[in-house]
Amino acid sequence: MKDHYVLRNLSTNEDIPLISSSVTLGRSGACEIVVDSSEASRAHAQILLEDGRLTLKDMGSTNGTTLNGRKLKSPETLGGGDIIIIGQVHYMVVAPGSGGDTTIIGGRLGKTDDNYVLDQAADPNKTGIRISFPKPAGWTAEDDFAAGIRAADSPMDVMADQMVRQAVPLETTAAALMIVSDEGLNTLFPLADGKDSWTIGRAASCDAEVDHITVSGKHVTLSRDGGSWRVEDEQSTNGSRLNGKPISTATIRNGDILSVGTVEMLFKGF
Repeated sequence: MKDHYVLRNLSTNEDIPLISSSVTLGRSGACEIVVDSSEASRAHAQILLEDGRLTLKDMGSTNGTTLNGRKLKSPETLGGGDIIIIGQVHYMVVAPGSGGDTTIIGGRLGKTDDNYVLDQAADPNKTGIRISFPKPAGWTAEDDFAAGIRAADSPMDVMADQMVRQAVPLETTAAALMIVSDEGLNTLFPLADGKDSWTIGRAASCDAEVDHITVSGKHVTLSRDGGSWRVEDEQSTNGSRLNGKPISTATIRNGDILSVGTVEMLFKGF
């Protein structure tokens, strides 16, 4: 367990401790973190540490900085599990107290229903390679079993896997939402503990910022009362649904699907 934030390069699995008050990322050798990408500016982005909180800001880079799948427009607070992309290089923020030995063994993979996937390099100390081959005509479920291809994980299993991959600290997380619709599939939104209600919407001020045209600025509010959770629509333009049914307010339970606009999210409370 580390008592400070770490920035993990997801390509090399290198952990970089974030203990200085200011860390610059860029292509220049003068930067504290040198980004090996031709799309990175010489001084591309900066991570500031103040009072135990991290802030990420773009330094006027040519190609911009991406945070959790969206372009950074102004400085934003960072937390465990956040993904920073500069050029083609991906970094993950690992929170203090998270398991430092978590290893990322693969990124988001496409559907493999029509492919036979061969995993090479079973040795955990070596780089693994996934090679996909088209299934022969007439391939059956029995052939899947014989080849060792397991059935797709349930959405809740995928969420648990994403939380491990992103080193989300369960002891400080009240709930999580994971997109299960096509656009943004498996994007995870951890909701930090320490409050009684959380907002979801397109606005940057929301606890879960869902950047989609069908989502209102402040779309819904999740609230917790003891062990019970409720969701309330905030007079959104395109409405909210719970398990396919339109709602204004309703009780939400683990495994329920909350739809904001056309974005569908799986809910899990802790």
